Amino acid sequence: MDDLLFNIPECKSPRLLWMDRYGITLTETDAGDFIASMGSGSRLGYGATDEEALGDVAWQNELPHWNKEAKS
Repeated sequence: MDDLLFNIPECKSPRLLWMDRYGITLTETDAGDFIASMGSGSRLGYGATDEEALGDVAWQNELPHWNKEAKS
């Protein structure tokens, strides 16, 4: 028997879908800061929090922010 009340499939948040769409990875440094990267040839994003790093990588690479994209 399942411990769940309802069997609902897991789905990703809009932020995780946005990260997948643009191939963004997020890494925490030993100092506790965050680095967001898109791969070779793109600019890195830095921040004290994961939100700041993701916002910075979006700005550096002229991407729409994950919560500012047009809903389809």
